[in-house]
Amino acid sequence: MTLNLAPTNGTGSAVFTSTNSSTTTITQSGPVSVRGVDASSVKRNLELSASVGGSIKGRATFTVIDTNISGRDTVWWFNGATPAGYDTAVTLTSSPGSTISWSIVSGSDKVSLSGNGNQAAIRSTSSHFSGAPGDISIKVTVDGIVSNPFAMTARVPWKLQSLGEPETTCFFSPTNYISVARYELRDNLNSVMSTDAEWNEVLGTPASENGSNWGSFGGPNPMGAATNPLEDMIGAPDPSVNPTMNPLPTCDGQNTGTTRYMAVPQTIRVGTNTGGGGVQVQQDTLGYYIDHGQHDGVQVPPPPQ
Repeated sequence: MTLNLAPTNGTGSAVFTSTNSSTTTITQSGPVSVRGVDASSVKRNLELSASVGGSIKGRATFTVIDTNISGRDTVWWFNGATPAGYDTAVTLTSSPGSTISWSIVSGSDKVSLSGNGNQAAIRSTSSHFSGAPGDISIKVTVDGIVSNPFAMTARVPWKLQSLGEPETTCFFSPTNYISVARYELRDNLNSVMSTDAEWNEVLGTPASENGSNWGSFGGPNPMGAATNPLEDMIGAPDPSVNPTMNPLPTCDGQNTGTTRYMAVPQTIRVGTNTGGGGVQVQQDTLGYYIDHGQHDGVQVPPPPQ
């Protein structure tokens, strides 16, 4: 018996995926189940006919239901922040149908699902995140046909990775400095987040150290900018505004000073430039030395689970 696929309107094409042909030969007796029809250019009004010895013995018209899931495969969490370029909510889409049911096969601790017809909204649960790419699996059933699994990944910012020692620029008349500490931002899978996610800092009270009076002139103003890379500028109080500074800064660009004269607690968060918003990725102390600034006592959050 030969099975033949053809559109009833004479246009388009359909093939059996096992043979990439519009015909296939069946040798066994009894009822025959047909699976794996690819109708790339026509979905409806397909005809399946059966013939023996060139004589058609039966035909049936049917519609191919495409249950493949489409949509972005990564969902992010930024503790309420929504930086551009990062999907904190993802919409998945399947083909329409009379009865549609969505389900999370694996990873329900990492994402939530809200189905509405042939679309489903996916969000991070914020309590757990992916341990490997694609470890979340979503399926949809359309009119009794179950889709292939759709793999997703739940990501969150994790930590800052230093790009080397701070670079210091010297200023004169009077002498002072600006040191720049640079970092790349990494996510829970230790992948570099190359798209800017914005950052902000929360600063504590400045403290003078080792006989200096630097802390009495106030600390730096909180800042925030881009994260690709993240650059934190650290400068001592301005001697032209605070001439009674003791000691006065020196600078040769070599970062050789070892005595700290001012300390300011710092918390760095990403996802927004608004202070205190987003996800914490580092705690440290801004250290102000005679000839440079740096981050001291860096603490990295534990890996997200």
